[in-house]
Amino acid sequence: MIGRNDALSGGLIMEMHEFTESEWMGYSGSTGWNNGAPPLFASGTFENGEQYELILDATGGCLVVDDDHMTSGGYVLRMAFPCQSAAIAFAKGIGTPTHKLDFFLIGLKPL
Repeated sequence: MIGRNDALSGGLIMEMHEFTESEWMGYSGSTGWNNGAPPLFASGTFENGEQYELILDATGGCLVVDDDHMTSGGYVLRMAFPCQSAAIAFAKGIGTPTHKLDFFLIGLKPL
């Protein structure tokens, strides 16, 4: 698990973990990496109270937010991660998101 306070990120970051059976059930279209590493998952709440879930996998990322785009699939990052460690590094760069804008600024777009 990527912890709440990680020295490599220079501060607080969202908590991410490898997919559990529950995440596989909810996001069965996700893709692990060739070495068998599973996708990554994080969830949280923005300052405005909207809840989000972030999935990072070999094909990119998906952000599902409790908003108008939730029924259409949320937001997508069309950028493949060559390995799980690249996705972890990307997640550390996000820090602790406080608004959807934090994700839009790094390339996520409505699906």
